[in-house]
Amino acid sequence: MRFRILGPLEVYDGEGEAIPLRAPKQRTVLAMLLLHAGQPVNADRLKAALWPASPPRSATGIVRTYVSGLRTAVRCGAAGPPWPSTPGSLPQLNAEPGGYRLAVAPGDLDLTVFVDLATRGQRTLGDGDAAGAAKLLAAALTLWRGEAAAGIDLDADTSAVVTGLSERRLAAEEAWADARLALGGDAALILRLRALAAEQPLRERTRSQLMLALYQAGRKAEALAEFRALRRRLVEELGVEPSAPLQELHHQILEGTAAPAPGTVALVPRAAATAPAATALAATAPDGAAHTLAAGSQPVPPRQLPRAIGDFTGRGAQLGQLRSLLGHRGSPQVAAITGMAGVGKTALAVQFAHQAADRFPDGLLFIDLRGHAETQPLPPHEALGRFLAALGVPPERIPRDADECATCYRSLLAGKRVLVLLDNAASATQVRPLLPGSPGCLAVVTSRSRLPGLIARDSAVPVPVAPLAQAESVQLLRNVIGSSRVDTEPDAAQRIADRGAGLPLALRIAAERAGQRPHLRLAVLAAELAAERRRLDALAVGPAPGDGIRSVFAWSYRALTPEAARMFRLLGLHPGTDIGITAAAALAACGEGEAAILLEELATAHLLNEISADRYQAHDLLRAYAGELAAELSSPARAAASRRILGWYLHTMDAADRILMPSRRHVPLDTPPPGCQPLAFANYPQALAWCDAERPNLLAAVHFAAEHGQPETAWKLLAAAYSYFRLRSLGDAFLAADTAALAAARRSGDMLGEARVLTMLAAAHHGNRRFADSLDCSRQSLEIRRRIGDQRGEIAALSNIGVAYADMGRPEQARAAFQQALDIATDISDIYMEGVALQNLGEMLCKLHRPRDAIAYLTRAFQMARESGDPLSEGDALTNLGSACRALDQPENARINYERALGVFRDAGDLRSEAQTRCELAGLLRDGGDVAAARRHWEQALAVFDELGDPAATEVRRLLAAQGSS
Repeated sequence: MRFRILGPLEVYDGEGEAIPLRAPKQRTVLAMLLLHAGQPVNADRLKAALWPASPPRSATGIVRTYVSGLRTAVRCGAAGPPWPSTPGSLPQLNAEPGGYRLAVAPGDLDLTVFVDLATRGQRTLGDGDAAGAAKLLAAALTLWRGEAAAGIDLDADTSAVVTGLSERRLAAEEAWADARLALGGDAALILRLRALAAEQPLRERTRSQLMLALYQAGRKAEALAEFRALRRRLVEELGVEPSAPLQELHHQILEGTAAPAPGTVALVPRAAATAPAATALAATAPDGAAHTLAAGSQPVPPRQLPRAIGDFTGRGAQLGQLRSLLGHRGSPQVAAITGMAGVGKTALAVQFAHQAADRFPDGLLFIDLRGHAETQPLPPHEALGRFLAALGVPPERIPRDADECATCYRSLLAGKRVLVLLDNAASATQVRPLLPGSPGCLAVVTSRSRLPGLIARDSAVPVPVAPLAQAESVQLLRNVIGSSRVDTEPDAAQRIADRGAGLPLALRIAAERAGQRPHLRLAVLAAELAAERRRLDALAVGPAPGDGIRSVFAWSYRALTPEAARMFRLLGLHPGTDIGITAAAALAACGEGEAAILLEELATAHLLNEISADRYQAHDLLRAYAGELAAELSSPARAAASRRILGWYLHTMDAADRILMPSRRHVPLDTPPPGCQPLAFANYPQALAWCDAERPNLLAAVHFAAEHGQPETAWKLLAAAYSYFRLRSLGDAFLAADTAALAAARRSGDMLGEARVLTMLAAAHHGNRRFADSLDCSRQSLEIRRRIGDQRGEIAALSNIGVAYADMGRPEQARAAFQQALDIATDISDIYMEGVALQNLGEMLCKLHRPRDAIAYLTRAFQMARESGDPLSEGDALTNLGSACRALDQPENARINYERALGVFRDAGDLRSEAQTRCELAGLLRDGGDVAAARRHWEQALAVFDELGDPAATEVRRLLAAQGSS
């Protein structure tokens, strides 16, 4: 037997044939035992990994069953000594007091082979044998196929083991690089070190190795550029300078005296700073939040502004208008900078903020509100949370309620002088909660919208920004290229400026391109732009002529390396507005390290913006240009890239779905397309975080698949994402994607896809309180399910029919539909769907004023939800049990069940269900005379319903109004 745990778990028999282990929990047990091979693993730790929330009562027996199945699957031998003596010996899986121990011959487990090779390699390097060390370390590193135990849930202690293995791997990578440096290095070493530096952007040891490798290759300028890039990042993100050894290496490269010996690469930790005990030491995190490092010290005021542009040009009138607000002593001031895309609104705001920084000693806050991207705008309460963190509020003390967040925010700013820069706003409604209430503060808002509501209601001062005038455009070129070149060829400079259409984005790209060719006449560069204009059609950009900006983009694009140019073209096929490194790797069918390097090259060329550590976004004009370039690819190339990226989203969403709602019916999938490496998730928070980051891209991918001849991918991606969108609200965006997927399924004659989408469409209509539409969709789905013999789907359709009838005030018809669903679920022994049917029947009996009968059904439903690991059904059962107890005049039992349900929904991230349960609890509290507590719960629920656009907000407002000011 051979075991591979350094990546996705794999098991092979003696003939090299893979042994399938498809049950996720069985894979978890084996991974836990392999990561602790030869050591006993306590059964409680296995339970913690298998059931992170709460193990079922029968957990011990279930674990015993998994272990028994493993013994058969991996052909374990009888109990024997703690470790098989030779490679090829049968593994031994033995029961220990309180747990289990798996013994595998060292040569049969990739983890032990790696540790042995890495240890020998590092020892060999220390003995001075660089060639021998390089071979041993390279052999060790080839054993890694990704993150250890990728995609498998582990307990906290075992997760720490995996983290330690990742560090061990990185240490082996760096030792290998030391050995290769001692041997002279080569292009392959440089490529690998660049990838490592992209993965660990702040790790000085890796960057120093890259600097030495470049220096040895005669690329001194690039080596120095690496130092500058790292120093800039350290200063901006951590507020620290590079360590003394790295600065010494930089000096040696400048002087040409850097030594290639491995020993010169190693960096020692910086000496710890010493200071009197009373001295406060503080550091600023990458997001600008202040973190205190000494007891009793005050947090450093946040300084979140992006860097100002050194050669900022023009905008004198607008800067003067903004400066006039600084001397105002009355109410807090608001400025609204508005204008078209690419006109330089953000640059103007940041330039002013830096000029006025000394007037705001208590902090400079900045946030991108994502108002005019295709992604969802940033919710105000999320922006408030980030600001509160930056102002020193510990994460656990940041209020969950939006109104409480706003109150806390205004309280922190009271009496202080803080500048708040709110970039890329969508509307006045989005901005208003973020406006400071202190007279000493100033808010600067940028938006493509004119924000009339902010101007009319909040007395914001409008600061419109138009494209640069002709003279300012030429001056911008002069500032970037240099006065001598522009003044020598003023006509050519004017022609280059004209191509930029007065938009600073295009002008800066043109200027920097010219700066890269200092010995070429500007007339030649202007002719190149003119040639691009003839080759390309015009690109309309608002009221300004657009052919120039498009030719400027083409100019910059043609300066890319072939690999980066291909990546940029392929980005035109990506359905979303931003992209992560892993998605880009799937799109281009390359490794993550290579994708990171190519995206960084595009960002350096100003064709992308790095919006976070691993995500990039193009200006919408550049995204349109990339789309046009993608259209020039061959049909097979476009089709293959589209299959890869859509396949990546589909398979990664499916992996997340199996963690978010493991008991639901998952879509059947084929293998991922070639070149596509979907992600795996270790736990629930990781899966939910990925979904949150990719939410707009997921919906865009559904539309893209539906519109480009991939109807099956469209409906399967929507089905895989259903559990997530249930957690985060089935809003109008989901409804639109549902409609597109339904049309695509019908065009292709896919009856199963049509039925699945109709079921989801019914849920979306129900969420918007369109019950008749929901009932109609469910009836259509039921008819198709019966026609194709899909009994489990029939249960889902009947359940949705019952829910629609219930909310339409037809309880007997609802009960009949739920009973049919229960009968079918019982017949086919589907525990999950049986629990859902029991849940619905229990809720219906409550509405029929039969709470005692309801409790029996709901208790069984709760037990089934616990056994099947379905937290959302568990929370629903608890909420309905609370309502049944309330009907029986058992207020204390009702309160306990409601509060348990709130905890379940909060842990699962189901905002809507949490808000609905808060409303039930509020009614209970009001009836018990605690009106103040009831109001708090209703207000929290209202904030969620408003955020989700849920019609239930109207009823909650009515309830709050009915309580008066009590």
